[in-house]
Amino acid sequence: MDLTGKASAADPLRFQLTGKGRPATPIADFHYEYDGTVLRRWEAGLGQRTTLAGTVLRAADHGSGASLARAGQTASFLAVRRAA
Repeated sequence: MDLTGKASAADPLRFQLTGKGRPATPIADFHYEYDGTVLRRWEAGLGQRTTLAGTVLRAADHGSGASLARAGQTASFLAVRRAA
């Protein structure tokens, strides 16, 4: 999946991403929209990792028949940076 998007300069940082499947791959017809923020770090926290949180929208139908995934579905997401 290829991601494009933009981020704000605000604090906390907010971002909007568009994810589209690459041509000639099993996910070529995927199209998702993401809206999120970078979660805060606790001053007294130990071993914290950068975490993105937000909502994702399936922006286009993909698949067919019994495996058709309809556009309009939303879900929450968390993305946590791997340990160095």
